[in-house]
Amino acid sequence: MILLVFAGVWFLYQNWDWVNANFLHVYKTVPDFRLKDYLDRYHERSEFSGRPTVIHSWEADCSQCADELRDLASLQEELGDKIYILAVNRGNSFSAAKNFTDRLGVSHRLFIFLDPQSLFYKAIGGTHMPETIFADAEGKIIDRKKGHMQLNEIRQRIERIL
Repeated sequence: MILLVFAGVWFLYQNWDWVNANFLHVYKTVPDFRLKDYLDRYHERSEFSGRPTVIHSWEADCSQCADELRDLASLQEELGDKIYILAVNRGNSFSAAKNFTDRLGVSHRLFIFLDPQSLFYKAIGGTHMPETIFADAEGKIIDRKKGHMQLNEIRQRIERIL
């Protein structure tokens, strides 16, 4: 038993950078990204600096994601240039994502990006659907929500970054 514990401690010590990067690292700032929009144009994190930012990860088969996308689109219209609200689809094809957001009426009301291999989702340590991060104007992550939010909760979290 002692030998097994020693082996585990030795493994962690020898592989700490790998363990930290793959299991423990929690970003304090929004990780860099390069994602495509519906017009097949790439966008990078730097385009969205200088304003508080909400980044919402969603899937087309998530009913709770649908509710939040509608609420986020309304909040983007209400708050205008005070904030960026980005909606990052994880894992769906272009057509599945676009059909979903068209049906919801949000395709042209939010910044929508595709993350077909879920690379951004993995970079933020995503574990739930939907998953949302709230960052200040410098990109520092102030808040994070794993799972569904009602409109009032989204408003309260946005107030913390404005």
